[in-house]
Amino acid sequence: MEATGVKKKSKKKLIVTLVVIVLVLAVILGACSALAAKAKKSLEAMTAMETGQVEVRDLISSVGATGKVISLRSKDLTANLTGVEIAEIHVEVGDVAIGDFHSGNVNPGLIWTEESEGFYFLASDQGGTGIYYGSL
Repeated sequence: MEATGVKKKSKKKLIVTLVVIVLVLAVILGACSALAAKAKKSLEAMTAMETGQVEVRDLISSVGATGKVISLRSKDLTANLTGVEIAEIHVEVGDVAIGDFHSGNVNPGLIWTEESEGFYFLASDQGGTGIYYGSL
């Protein structure tokens, strides 16, 4: 009888061990399934697209300003010398320093004052572009 009792205890241990293993595997598979579902939901949320109807419309924009334009930096060039000719002035006339940022825009060149006594122009000096005034 003792052998039968030992066999029953061994069988019982084996069944309990198998049940525990099956339960642990079920928990692991459930957790993996939940993580996979959450990852799929996150991926769908990240790749979701909203669409809308495309319509042809007119784009109207206007900007108005009045007043006087004053440069933050200005340079005056004067000479009280007679008989002396200025050979060179090392200032690039035109919007050279920031020309790359004005795609499609044209440099306006000289802009005369209302009285035609002077003119404004863009000039670049040492990497900075400013508005300069000249007179005749």
